[in-house]
Amino acid sequence: MSCAWEREVCAQIREVVGGTPLIAVVFDGGAPKWGAVDDARLASGRVRPMTPRPLTEGRLPYADASQPAILLSFVGGAPAGEDRQRLLAETRRALASGGRLLVLDHNRPRGRFAAMAALLAAPTPPGGSLTARWRRLGYTTAREAQARGLTVETLRLAAGERVQLIIARDRDAAAG
Repeated sequence: MSCAWEREVCAQIREVVGGTPLIAVVFDGGAPKWGAVDDARLASGRVRPMTPRPLTEGRLPYADASQPAILLSFVGGAPAGEDRQRLLAETRRALASGGRLLVLDHNRPRGRFAAMAALLAAPTPPGGSLTARWRRLGYTTAREAQARGLTVETLRLAAGERVQLIIARDRDAAAG
């Protein structure tokens, strides 16, 4: 069963990809897993692939520049530091020229009370303490994507600003 925030995000993703095949990379409390997500799955409010498979040696099983759209979901969990950088580089490697990378992540709402409520509301940010969750809500994912050579086209908010959907393209393809 999907949650209201998932249905809202899936509707935004469907609007962006418009039926384009979508590969999703998600986290199950540890290593990233990948799988295809079809339009019917998005229509039902589900971002996660039906049968997620582990990445082999940290790589997606696709040729360079072969995928028109890739969703990287950091909601619920995400690798840290260098592992996160490697994963962004890997998704960019597999992304077709002119393709879109969609990054789903937690977000800290602008309003003070909404931001505090985001510490406990679904989707709950990971972290063993409220301080860790607060830091996680403020992670600068869009800036990180830009640092990896992507141009952020837009940033959409969902779930009362608790979730952000970053839509980016390869900087070279976006300029051309």
